[in-house]
Amino acid sequence: RNFVRAVHELAEGYAGMMQDDCEAFAKHARRSTVQLDDVRLCARRNHDTLGQLDAYAQKHGLKSAVGAAAARKRKKPAAAGAVAG
Repeated sequence: RNFVRAVHELAEGYAGMMQDDCEAFAKHARRSTVQLDDVRLCARRNHDTLGQLDAYAQKHGLKSAVGAAAARKRKKPAAAGAVAG
């Protein structure tokens, strides 16, 4: 019984810490709403959690702004008359 209580307290503390971190990442990005990328950033060091999060996002059609920004950069045309140097 004490073991179950200890595991519960650890899980609750971890969830609270993730919530605080996600909110801090959103605030740093000047947003008031936590987005998928904030949660991904919290989970970046836990590859299993990150994989499950990405699978969930893909299953439910959620898009990551990181992937979208990278796609926009790849598609961005070079400025006319620009000289490579």
